[in-house]
Amino acid sequence: MKERQEILVGLLGRVFRYLEEAGRPGTPVVDYQAPESLRQKMDLTLGAEGLPEGQLLQLCEDYLQYSVRTGHRFFMNQLFSGFNFPAFLGEIVTAATNGSMYTYETAPVATLVEMEVVRRMGELAGFQNGNGLIVTGGSNANLVALLCARHHLFPDIKAKGIRMRSPMVIFVSDQAHYSFFKAANVVGIGSDNVVLVKSDRAGCMIPEELDGEIRQAVQNGKTPFFVGATAGTTVMGSFDPLPAIAGICETHGLWFHVDASLGGGFLLSPRHRDLLKGCNLADSFTWDAHKLMGIPLMCSVLLTQSRDILYHACSSEGGDYLFHDYDNADFDLGTKSLQCARRVDALKLWLAWKCIGDRGYAERIDRLVELAGYATHKIASHPQLELMRPVQSIIACFRYRPEGATDLNGLNLALRERLATEGKVLINYTHLNGEMVLRLVVINPDLTERDLDTLFETIVGTGEELALAAARADEKS
Repeated sequence: MKERQEILVGLLGRVFRYLEEAGRPGTPVVDYQAPESLRQKMDLTLGAEGLPEGQLLQLCEDYLQYSVRTGHRFFMNQLFSGFNFPAFLGEIVTAATNGSMYTYETAPVATLVEMEVVRRMGELAGFQNGNGLIVTGGSNANLVALLCARHHLFPDIKAKGIRMRSPMVIFVSDQAHYSFFKAANVVGIGSDNVVLVKSDRAGCMIPEELDGEIRQAVQNGKTPFFVGATAGTTVMGSFDPLPAIAGICETHGLWFHVDASLGGGFLLSPRHRDLLKGCNLADSFTWDAHKLMGIPLMCSVLLTQSRDILYHACSSEGGDYLFHDYDNADFDLGTKSLQCARRVDALKLWLAWKCIGDRGYAERIDRLVELAGYATHKIASHPQLELMRPVQSIIACFRYRPEGATDLNGLNLALRERLATEGKVLINYTHLNGEMVLRLVVINPDLTERDLDTLFETIVGTGEELALAAARADEKS
């Protein structure tokens, strides 16, 4: 045990240095290596003979060396960034205890912790007497929501399968997450029966278009049953008009789901929670705590207004070896989960929330919106940068646009790739109406105005280098 203690202490020391280095000026976001180069630098092979435990520390060292520093302030690539210390402690304890969330018997503390987290999140969303469950990501939360909707309206399908003559259809905005297509495949309605509803220039679903699409589907002999609104779209951070969509769902008798994977955290901010006005009217609600709340991946919650729908939609026959008729059976969360064994993902969220509190999270989220506003102003006022869409929350879509440039898509792609491979900045990109845009996500709680100044200076400086090199190449040709 002494040798293992020394290894563990050594590893924690190295992890601490790894985290500390991310905050130092000049530390790259990633020591980028092409796949073949990385294979040569690390021994990834698995063989018949094991290694001494003392060599594990070096393997961990190598892993840290070439991993992306997602806690780096210039990791702006995804809807998560930063480091959450209390949640990190929760991850250590979770791995050490190695519990599973199917029964109270095997995870008594974790069960009560998850129930409290779900209760509090439901309270914030306006689901006063609802239910919920931690699942393995926002995509799976949307999947389970779709399953609940199917069971609510067509409960016989669970046992008998889909035998309907009329195809079932669902409706999401053209800015919704692609997970709805996968979910439609899994629940058996088919991805062709996902109707994309038009959004406006800001990326918000247009209610009149939704109503028209529903009526058209009925006229075409199809069976609408589910509408998925988005509170915080993946590309633009836009918020659909939830009250209007709720009214349309009520008129047509459809299940109303809100995918607030990104936007759920805004409920913690009294200043910005109106972005989700009307979410209490939904039948189900997805909230990723690993986004605005900064919890390590994964930490996603599905909330439902009904207390029983998760059990009815997800339960199955069998499991007598696991689920028993005993005093604490009501605390066996596995009966309402599609999974059997399920990792404890509640502890890290609970510890972080206990430490930071509602007020601390509100201050953090308000600050991120303030910084996103600062970034928006910097982009809009810079002669070589162009804001491509209005900014509603913490995502800014823009591009580098120097005077006289023609192939802006190619230039911005080359710019983005240069920044990524040099490890200066990791910022993602997408296309809006055929135009390539850089997608800045302002979600790291350690960001400052000076960091954003440096970001734009780096983007413009690198862009000028590429533009100059391209001009010289044209002269030679």
